[in-house]
Amino acid sequence: MENKENQDKFKGFEFSQPQMSVNILQWALKFLRYWWLFVVTLIVAFVIAYFYNKKWQPSYVNEAKIMIESGNYSQSFSLMQGFNGGSDYLDVPVSALKSPFSELEITENAEQIKSVMAVSSDWNLLENSSDLVFSPVNPIKVDPGLIMQWPQKNWRGNDYELFEWDRFSGILFFDIANYSVQNDFFRRLAFFVEKQGFKGKLLSDAQLEGKHGYNAHDYRAYDLARFFEKARAENFPLNKKELLLREILLKNSI
Repeated sequence: MENKENQDKFKGFEFSQPQMSVNILQWALKFLRYWWLFVVTLIVAFVIAYFYNKKWQPSYVNEAKIMIESGNYSQSFSLMQGFNGGSDYLDVPVSALKSPFSELEITENAEQIKSVMAVSSDWNLLENSSDLVFSPVNPIKVDPGLIMQWPQKNWRGNDYELFEWDRFSGILFFDIANYSVQNDFFRRLAFFVEKQGFKGKLLSDAQLEGKHGYNAHDYRAYDLARFFEKARAENFPLNKKELLLREILLKNSI
């Protein structure tokens, strides 16, 4: 009975599913009305891509292994070539060799290098510190691959040799004779920049006594500037090697 009453209530009503139709041609015509915008966009995109590709230089690295031989002595160097377009020549400072008459043989990737030049010894760069004799302040521009095997007898200084990366100016390398000299240069700086509990503090020689810095050091120009500026502002007494380090940094605009 109840179902029949409900059926009677809905008599005369018609139920239909909503229908949607899309006129693809009508939409296409609407877009075609603005065809010129598509053309302009493509032209602008191609122009930007052209000038970007014209200015962009590929960045790649090729590693050439160089074998230098002299009598019974041989030495291998891994030299990086091709930074930001790179070059097809290689300079080998004579002072990097144990003998200026060494025979040079390119054993791998020889096709990457068109010419090799042995440049004169770098004694002409020996401008000593104003306070310390045999303490060079002008770096030798060289590929870092040569530094590790650079003969110490060819150093311009007694305690260290100073190098600069030939590909990137402003990156200096110190090759130091021993840890004692290294401590004089960098131990106080290490505690000021990196050591937990001592950062930002200038420790006296007495406070540094018996403390170990690092076996190797790497510092940003910003941190070096903070160290020496704080020492200047507080009239803090630096040792001779630290004063020499400051002179080297200023001389090379670090």
